[in-house]
Amino acid sequence: MRAIRFFVAAGLGFIVAIVSLSLLLKFTPLALFAALNAGVLCGTYSILDPDMPRPQRLAAVYLMFVGIAYFWAAISCLLVNADLLAIVISNYLTVPPFALFHLFERCTVFFPCTQFDIPFPLEVPLAQLQGIHILAMIELGLSVIAVVAAYFLSKRARWAYFIWTGLVSLAIAAAMFNIGADELSARNFGPAGHISQVAYTSILWAASYIIAYWVLRRATQSTHQSNQADTA
Repeated sequence: MRAIRFFVAAGLGFIVAIVSLSLLLKFTPLALFAALNAGVLCGTYSILDPDMPRPQRLAAVYLMFVGIAYFWAAISCLLVNADLLAIVISNYLTVPPFALFHLFERCTVFFPCTQFDIPFPLEVPLAQLQGIHILAMIELGLSVIAVVAAYFLSKRARWAYFIWTGLVSLAIAAAMFNIGADELSARNFGPAGHISQVAYTSILWAASYIIAYWVLRRATQSTHQSNQADTA
């Protein structure tokens, strides 16, 4: 029954998404790709616990979308001749971790690092980044963990809550560092006070992660408290 609900909801979600995106973008491979992902998310929403309040179900699906976005960002970074796709997904659908990874690399491989290693232009072509494939493999693994943990958050699993605590904290750190690194880069190599759109987008994405995480955290904590009360 759950499988039937999944495929019916996924099919309806795909149809609605492909029609909507085709009207906006025309029928392109990008529209088809986005519609397939939308269908999977709709199908996943349909098989979540029906007793869970709708805001928490939406938050769980949203965190799954976050994990899927990072998954495709990592895959596009590993593909040959996919720089444009990688830049679009990484810079505008995720909190790009490149500035933080750049500092980590400079402070390990090229130790000791200095304040001159902090500036990092967020709009630099990804092909110019050293160690991009290593970062992509790490991001790929974390994205799979994120999707699985988001699903089990809908089941109020406390281990999933701890995993997403770490992931959200990492996203906040990356977003804040993006602002600082991009600002310092602008001061050194561009107009002072200019911060790229990617840095602001990072803050918005990180804020949305916090909201979805907070909604699900409340559900996990309330369930834990009620279980303690029943035990007592």
